[in-house]
Amino acid sequence: MENVMKFIKLACAGLFFCVGVYFLLYGINTYNRSLTTVREKIKDDEIIYQQHYSEEKFVTYSELIATLFQELEYDMEIDGLLISKYEHQAEYIINYDIEVSNYMKSYFYDSREKLTRVIYTRMN
Repeated sequence: MENVMKFIKLACAGLFFCVGVYFLLYGINTYNRSLTTVREKIKDDEIIYQQHYSEEKFVTYSELIATLFQELEYDMEIDGLLISKYEHQAEYIINYDIEVSNYMKSYFYDSREKLTRVIYTRMN
């Protein structure tokens, strides 16, 4: 009788363990499917977040330098000097020889009308 009770306890414990493992695997599978769906939606939309762009056409020297201290989202061109968003670092700003002046801001789009470069031209 004592052995039968031990067997029943072990069988119940084994059953609970198997049910727990099943729910763990089911949860992992559901999580992976959800994550895959979200990644596909983001890839289709190509928009993770939206940023407000200033509509002002004119930018001061201070605003331009402040922009360079941040991580660049697009390539920049300042008076013909192309600054790649991949290679830019804040330490390089002193080497860019940017004139103290106001700048006119314009945008360059590729064939799919995707913004690829922000162009700053010095105003005389």
